Amino acid sequence: MCGHNFQIRTKRSEDFYFSVSDEILQKRREEIERRELLNMGKSGKKRETFGISFPMTHSNGARSTSVTTKKILAKALESHAPTQATDIANEKNWRFGYRKHVENVVKAMAKSDKACLEIAEAGLKEARTLMTFRQEDGTEGNLELAMETLRSTKIHTGVVEGSKRFKGKGEVPEVKYQGKIYKGKDLVSLARMFVAENQADKTFADSVAEAVKHPEWFDLRGKTFVLIGATSEMGPLDILLQCGADVVAIARKNSRSKPDKWKNLLARVQDTPGRLLIPISRAQNESDDVDSLAQIAGADAILEPHSISNWLTSMHSSLYVGVCIVVRVLWNQHSNTNA
Repeated sequence: MCGHNFQIRTKRSEDFYFSVSDEILQKRREEIERRELLNMGKSGKKRETFGISFPMTHSNGARSTSVTTKKILAKALESHAPTQATDIANEKNWRFGYRKHVENVVKAMAKSDKACLEIAEAGLKEARTLMTFRQEDGTEGNLELAMETLRSTKIHTGVVEGSKRFKGKGEVPEVKYQGKIYKGKDLVSLARMFVAENQADKTFADSVAEAVKHPEWFDLRGKTFVLIGATSEMGPLDILLQCGADVVAIARKNSRSKPDKWKNLLARVQDTPGRLLIPISRAQNESDDVDSLAQIAGADAILEPHSISNWLTSMHSSLYVGVCIVVRVLWNQHSNTNA
């Protein structure tokens, strides 16, 4: 049977080869086509998407996220690691080969605070140059220009405070895993178990062990974090609130499929020493409770980036921004750099 061969090299330097038949690849193609059909309306035409968009990368109108991502990461590394930047641009198999390039970006950024900021700024500048904004009338233009010219809708700030008092100078958060709560030495043992099972790198367990020795690292009072996609299950919202942080929670409004999304999110602050700052469509009243705020909360980062940007700027505070798709929170008390 005809097929395609792939090679995997593990951390133990053992090579594993496996073959994927044309039949399996064809099934994969059919699955992709099926998903595309789901995105089409009754007319058979693909549903139009609006707001922030990836640019067209091919003459047939296709928008390859891989092509654009490679350009952004290559530009980010251009000044600090030109060889690695060229490797990114020349990568032919991005879908399976991106990991090493992302690791190279992280390593370059970790060399110094200066490098971290300059690489991030270069990447963000390229993203603003490449990405587009598509309006409902079908017009599409450069994202950076759109941020300057689009009409902004006023967003008000809703505030919900937790009822729990902050303990001492800080406390290492508890971690729930398989029905058990881990903290202190037990948490370190859990991390080392993950390493022993090849689920995590040794540096992960070392970092956990170091953090357990410094509960003061988890005193985030007075710091404000912006979470884009705050209702994400894998986001750091709960940990940040437990550490006493102010969290600006950005997420879309309630929907038919998730009518209680905001109510559930606001409930998570109740038994913490943290505070939630949320986007709402009108000024908050003294009579507003969690239920009423949940009905007017929400802002779409894809459709309303200009309005959200103006809202965040109006807060006049140092903000730590995170996108909750898959987020790993890195606690670094030796750096005062804001991302």
